[in-house]
Amino acid sequence: MSAAQRQRFIAQADEAGLAYGIGRCESSEVDAHNILEATFEAMRRALAELEAKLGRRATQVLVDGNADPKLGRPTETVIGGDAKRPAIGAASIVAKEHRDAWMTELAQRYPAYGFERHSGYPTKAHLAALAERGACPEHRLSFGPVRQAVVAGRHDRGREAEDAAARRLEAEGLQVVARNWSGLGGELDLVCDNGLELVVVEVRSRNDHVDPLETLVSSAKWGRIRRTTEELLYRMRLEDRFVRFDVVAVQGDQVAWLEDAWRPN
Repeated sequence: MSAAQRQRFIAQADEAGLAYGIGRCESSEVDAHNILEATFEAMRRALAELEAKLGRRATQVLVDGNADPKLGRPTETVIGGDAKRPAIGAASIVAKEHRDAWMTELAQRYPAYGFERHSGYPTKAHLAALAERGACPEHRLSFGPVRQAVVAGRHDRGREAEDAAARRLEAEGLQVVARNWSGLGGELDLVCDNGLELVVVEVRSRNDHVDPLETLVSSAKWGRIRRTTEELLYRMRLEDRFVRFDVVAVQGDQVAWLEDAWRPN
């Protein structure tokens, strides 16, 4: 059915006084449990709304599929039910229109993702937007394509930020001696030499205006950087060098260099 046909059907159902209930689970609930449990919970909410409208308990429940959601009512599961039982088909129409309307609302709040076009499905354009911008609060991070696109995009943005940071530091006369140096305790984004001391640089890629130091307040984070730096000095026989810790924050074309941002006690 086309969108116009679905909307006409719902208008006719409303005119005829056909009662229906709608149940929805938020993305956070799906991530906290799983898609099946969230679907069952949405069914419970839809049934509760329907019974509240009718003022009585349902005498029978038809469920599309083969899984019983344990609704506490006489239940029949019907595989391919939307094509076999008119009531399930009608519920599918109502559900799709409600979902599409919600996607249109989300598109207004998060216009970069194109929700009004793909309705949340992992199209090529949707995955590209996820890779570029990361997830919005409505994305389910437990969904594989979303998680993979976000991780891939984060890696791409991280590499781009490190490239921009390295260019800025080299332009200021520092020599980059290591990138993504990995030790037993962790990884150092950039290690530079300014002729007087080694400069260990933590690179932050930001999509907002949060102070980059606010993302590095964790003592555990700095502890890993310090231990990894000590390992680097030992393995490269540089124990006699003084070390400074800088932060470079990259946001678009803007590169903010915070020199001597932190020194271990």
